[in-house]
Amino acid sequence: MPPTKRVYEDRALQRDVDAPQRLLAIGTLAHSALGGLVGMVAGLGLAYAGRWSGPVGLVIGFLIGFVIAFVVITLSRHGAASLAGMIFNPSGESTPSKADYSYPQSLTARGHYEEAIGAYLVCRTANPQDSEPYLGIARLYRDHLEAYNEALRWFKRARSESALTRAREMLITREIIELYTRRIGDPQRAIPELARLVDRFPHDPVSEWAKKEIVRLREASSE
Repeated sequence: MPPTKRVYEDRALQRDVDAPQRLLAIGTLAHSALGGLVGMVAGLGLAYAGRWSGPVGLVIGFLIGFVIAFVVITLSRHGAASLAGMIFNPSGESTPSKADYSYPQSLTARGHYEEAIGAYLVCRTANPQDSEPYLGIARLYRDHLEAYNEALRWFKRARSESALTRAREMLITREIIELYTRRIGDPQRAIPELARLVDRFPHDPVSEWAKKEIVRLREASSE
């Protein structure tokens, strides 16, 4: 797929997934504003009771009503963790908590595979160094859509574009090998990936396994 076309498709999928989230945020703010209006009425009552002057009572009442409504609505719709994230990490610039992939995972569980891919694309935009969105997309293509070449492309992107531990890199490479040998049916293309394991992890037991697999595949090709 040409890079330009892929970019446009990623953006389109992101818009599709973002739209409901934007509507939900707008609804939360609108209901909070209604709460603020109720607070203004209460503030007006306090002003008449002599507790505050009129304008001060209206402003304080609105703020109290808005905050109370916002907290109640956010807790009911998103839970305490989401509310804490809005309060303590509103811009995402401080140290974030572990990324939450429950939304694309729930879409996958319900069989909405294309929508799950779109959701993972949004997650990838928010967490470009995290390999999980790449792997989520790759496994959707492999396990549910049987689009093995697309799965291969996303596994390789996970390996080249995200930050990986040694264990995660080994896992991804083994999944690529499994794709070549069992899904795509071209085991000879797995040999460079096996050689990569030997080169990258010479002192790990996976290196010995990879060496044996290289020998086995080469012998099979010569028969």
